[in-house]
Amino acid sequence: MRLSLTLGQSQHLEYRLQQLLKQELRQELRLVLEQLLEILQRLVQKWEISLEEVRGLNDTMTRLPYEDRQGVAHELVRRSSAANAQALESILRFAARQDRELSGVHNFALAIEDKLELRQAHRQEHAITIGLRMILKRPEFMGGKSGEPKNLADLLESVPQMDETMQRYDWILGGGWAVEILTGEHLRDHHDLDAVLLTGRPLYLDCDVVHTQDYFGVLSCASRFIRSSCIQESEWEFEGKYYTVGMLCPEFLFLSKILRSPRPQDWEDVELLVRRFAHDWDLELIGKLIPRNNCGFTQTRTLMKILGTRNAQAIIDGLQQFR
Repeated sequence: MRLSLTLGQSQHLEYRLQQLLKQELRQELRLVLEQLLEILQRLVQKWEISLEEVRGLNDTMTRLPYEDRQGVAHELVRRSSAANAQALESILRFAARQDRELSGVHNFALAIEDKLELRQAHRQEHAITIGLRMILKRPEFMGGKSGEPKNLADLLESVPQMDETMQRYDWILGGGWAVEILTGEHLRDHHDLDAVLLTGRPLYLDCDVVHTQDYFGVLSCASRFIRSSCIQESEWEFEGKYYTVGMLCPEFLFLSKILRSPRPQDWEDVELLVRRFAHDWDLELIGKLIPRNNCGFTQTRTLMKILGTRNAQAIIDGLQQFR
C-alpha cells in the first residue's frame, strides 16, 4: 500500500518541522544565555573565569549564526548591568588577543559592544541633542552670527565633548571651524557651528537642524568607526584659554567635500586641506572611506592615484575633473 501526502498536508508538515527546529534553536539560545549569566555571576562573586569556559563559549559562538549571536548579546546586556556586560566583553577581547583561534568569542565581544553602545546611546542621545540645540538656539547663536569664536568657546564649555565615564567622544566638531582649527588658516567668517553627534546613528547638527544628511549623505559611517578612525584632536586658543577640540579628521572632511560636486566654499576647503595635509594623507583610511560613499562616486582608482602623488599642486590640478 502506497501512502502519499496532499499538498496541504505536505505544507502543514513542513511548517510543523520548521516550528520544532525553531523551538530547539530557541532552547539552545536559552542554554547559551544561562551559561553566560552564570559566568557573569561568578565574575562578580569570585573574579575568575577558566580558559576552558572561554574555549567552550568560543565553540558555541562559532556555531551560532550572526543573527542569533546578536540576539544572545542583546539579552545578555538587557539582563545584566552595563558594568558586568562590559567586564565580560573586555575579558573575551583579552582572551581573543592571546589566542587567535578564539574568533567566536571575539565576534561575540563585538556584539556585546554594539549592544552596550546602543543602550548607552538611547540614554544619552536625547539629552545631548537637546543640550546642543539649547545652546545653539540661544539668541547670540542666531542672526547669521552663530559661528563667532566666543560661541564656539561657549559651546565647548557648555556641552563637553568627552564622556569621561566611557572615555569616548559624544560629539565632535565639523564644518568650517574644524577646517580652520586643523589647518590654522582663516579663510572666511563662519555663519554657524557644525556638531556631529556620535550617539546611536551619527547625526549632523547645526543651528536649528538635526538630521542624518550633510556628511552622512556623502559617507555612511557608524559612530564606532568614526570614533576609532576619523577623529583628530587639536588645541584651539581663544582669549588666553586653550581648548582640546575633537574634530572630524582631515581625510573625512576632504572626502565629504570632493566625492560630490563641491560648492565654491567647499572647493576653498578642499584646496586648504590638500595644501596642509597632502604630504601625509592617511591613504589607507581614505581607501576605507571612499567605498562608504552614498553619492554614487565611482572613480576611486583615479582619485587614489591623484592623492598618491602627495604633491599638493598636482593633487589640486588633478581634482579639477571632479568639480
